[in-house]
Amino acid sequence: QVFLSQGIGSGCATGLLYIPTMAVVSQYFRKRCELVMTFIASGASLGAVVHPIMLNNTLNGRIGFASGVRASAALISSLLFIACFLIKPRFPPSKASTTFLATTKKCAHDPAYIFGTAGLAIFDIGFYYPLFYLQLDLTMHGLSTTFSFYS
Repeated sequence: QVFLSQGIGSGCATGLLYIPTMAVVSQYFRKRCELVMTFIASGASLGAVVHPIMLNNTLNGRIGFASGVRASAALISSLLFIACFLIKPRFPPSKASTTFLATTKKCAHDPAYIFGTAGLAIFDIGFYYPLFYLQLDLTMHGLSTTFSFYS
C-alpha cells in the first residue's frame, strides 16, 4: 500500500504537474528558455527542501500531527490554486491526434529514449538510495535525530 500510494501516486502527480508547466513556459520564452526553465526547476528543488523542514517542525512541534497535516495540505493547495490561474497555454492544442499505444510503440524503437530512460533509472537509484538511508545511518551511529534530519 505504501508503494502504491507514495511511489506510483507521487510519480504520476509529479509528471502531471511538472511536465505541463515546462511545456507551457517554453511557449512563452524563446530567447532565454533554458534560463527560465532553470528557475522553474530550482523552485521545485527549493520546495523539496523547505517543505520537509516545515512538515517536520509542525508534526513534531507543538502543533501536532493533525494540524501539521492540515497546514501542509493548505500550503500545497493554495500554491496549486495560484498555479492553476497563472498557467495558461499560449497556443491552441494540436489538431493531429495520436493514440497512447502508437506513441508508446514509437518511443520503444527510439534508442535515445531507451538509453535516456535507462540512464535516468540508474541515476535515481544512485541518487535517492543514499539520500533516504543517510539519515537512518546517522541516527544508528549516535547522531541526534534532530541534526540527522538536516543531512
